[in-house]
Amino acid sequence: MGLMLKAEKADAESTVPHKGPFRELVPTMSHDARLVKEAAGSVDRFAAVRCDVLLLGGAKSAPNLKASLDRLATVLPNARRVTLPGVGHVAAYDTGKPELVAEALRTFFVA
Repeated sequence: MGLMLKAEKADAESTVPHKGPFRELVPTMSHDARLVKEAAGSVDRFAAVRCDVLLLGGAKSAPNLKASLDRLATVLPNARRVTLPGVGHVAAYDTGKPELVAEALRTFFVA
């Protein structure tokens, strides 16, 4: 079954009200993948970023994602690392806990 068919089936079976249709996100996936590929390499080059940066991740995220954020936290001079408890990579979408993301963003931008 192709990605679109799986997405359409998931949409049809979705009962979670906060989720948007997955098929609307599919066109952005190739762009997201290209950005990840372009960002590959040494994180040391990000040391020149001087603005405040929020590194937000979920406690249930994949180990490689956690490791990337941890490494960036050591390189970015003005980084704040926040781990959201009980959620994964896309906390606001697939776990139904957008309030955790909202609170972390609110705290970061108010500080």
